[in-house]
Amino acid sequence: MWPFLIKRLILMSSDTERARIIDFHPRTTVITGENDTGKSSLIKSIYYAFGAEPRMLKHWKESISRVLVHFSVGDREFSILRSGSSYTIFDKNGTPLDSFTSVTKGLGIHLAQLLRFGIKLTAQSGELITPPPAYLFLPFYVDQDKGWVETWNSFEKLQQIKNWRRDLIEYHVGLKPNSYYEIKGKHLKVKEQMAEAQAKAKVLKAVRDQINEKYQEVEFNIDLEAFQEEIKELLVLCGELQKASEKIKEKLVELYNTKMEVESQIEVVGNALGEINSDYKFLEKLDDHVDCPTCGAAYNVSFAEIFGIALDEGKLEELLQKLQGELQEVNGKIARISGEHREHDIETAKVRALLEKKREQVQLKDLIDSESKKKLKAVLQGNLTEANLKTVEIQQEIDGLKTQLDSFTSREKKAEINQEFKTLMKRYLIELSVAGLSEDSYPDFTARIHDQGSDQPRAVLAYVFSILQVMRQRASSAYCPIVIDSPIQQEQDAVNHQRIIEFIRRNQPEDSQLILGVVDTKNVDYGGSVVTLNEKRRVLREDEFDQAMAEALPFIRAALEFRPPEHGLL
Repeated sequence: MWPFLIKRLILMSSDTERARIIDFHPRTTVITGENDTGKSSLIKSIYYAFGAEPRMLKHWKESISRVLVHFSVGDREFSILRSGSSYTIFDKNGTPLDSFTSVTKGLGIHLAQLLRFGIKLTAQSGELITPPPAYLFLPFYVDQDKGWVETWNSFEKLQQIKNWRRDLIEYHVGLKPNSYYEIKGKHLKVKEQMAEAQAKAKVLKAVRDQINEKYQEVEFNIDLEAFQEEIKELLVLCGELQKASEKIKEKLVELYNTKMEVESQIEVVGNALGEINSDYKFLEKLDDHVDCPTCGAAYNVSFAEIFGIALDEGKLEELLQKLQGELQEVNGKIARISGEHREHDIETAKVRALLEKKREQVQLKDLIDSESKKKLKAVLQGNLTEANLKTVEIQQEIDGLKTQLDSFTSREKKAEINQEFKTLMKRYLIELSVAGLSEDSYPDFTARIHDQGSDQPRAVLAYVFSILQVMRQRASSAYCPIVIDSPIQQEQDAVNHQRIIEFIRRNQPEDSQLILGVVDTKNVDYGGSVVTLNEKRRVLREDEFDQAMAEALPFIRAALEFRPPEHGLL
């Protein structure tokens, strides 16, 4: 078990100058309060920081300008700062490790490596990708909206992956762990090699058969008219490629001009930020007064003056961050256009090489005519034999990898995991007094749980904890915090309310972290910490803003000054 724990959450709103700081217990944190006090919004903000998409209220998402989360993975500590659509990950010393503006192609890949999330799934585009963070968090989170109606459904935008449900569940319960996808990756690469080898063998066979047919009695010769027509077509194609290349060059010049303009703006804002920071540090070092160098009079240095400079600095930092985002976007476009430019150059080179070969064919005509037909056939046959032997070798490797893949999904292993799941499910349904859900309703761990009335959320709870217990022994990725939001659904009576609260405490997996959002704990002691929200629709507080800003400011500055590598740029 590889534990991933949430340590501290800092929420900030620059517009309202409000913030909230929440510390999480390594075992259990209960977030309690009446309805509309913001329990769910606070909980969803954790996932929001990690690039997942919980169903958040629009006004809440818009009010949060920055989210900072301190967390640990194994024995290593990290922090993540989300500001708008920008994410920066820090080590335990507050040093930036990397920064991203994309979740699927940036942050998600980094977090997958950090949290050992090795599964690969097919996106709607047909591309095989590392799924975004939401797919890692799915078995650990039950949200108050749809999580109690349908399992594995507590995040939005899950449609970006094709038919993900069964593969993802099989991954999380350990049927297809990281090692399965490592072997599957090798299997796909070798199959690509096989396709290339078979294509080569097919071409060689076609050429050999054609030569054998034509060289029975007829001498080898070249059709000059056809040759001239081919040359003409190649010249036209070469000209078209060159025109396209020129247009791409013009686009690159335009993008680099834009990049220079944004970099100039960044330099101006950075200089202004440096001047304000110098003023801030100068005032910060002074005592409670400063002497006038002209008349010698003493003037007080108030906190308001210092804090005003800090706020100006915050606004400049937000502008600088926006410009950094624009710069990253321009760099991404440059990388893509540069790739197109290289591809056009490669295609142009290929066409020119073909032109040279066509010209040489006329010069080689006499030589080809003089070559032995027997020797030509022998060479072709030798090449074909070598290509066929290569396909045999590759097929043996494919078969070996396929055998390894099949061993993961054998009937015996699947039955073992399924029996473990069903035993837990049966026990938990009894504990939660769900009598109407027969064993036929959950034939295996991928089942969709459907019951009626107040039994439905209790049946979902039994399923979730059955999966979590199976995962504890078998999951190959990090074991994330278990987040249960508003488990008292569908007007549970007092007895079932008590059952649910006690069930969660009693069956929390060993060595896991639980974050529970609930109105009434029925005086059940979870042994960790309790966060009580008292004000309706006011999660953020004015009296915590200064402390939040003081703690977050070093991370904000480090994120603004960090320059991520421009991968793939010229």
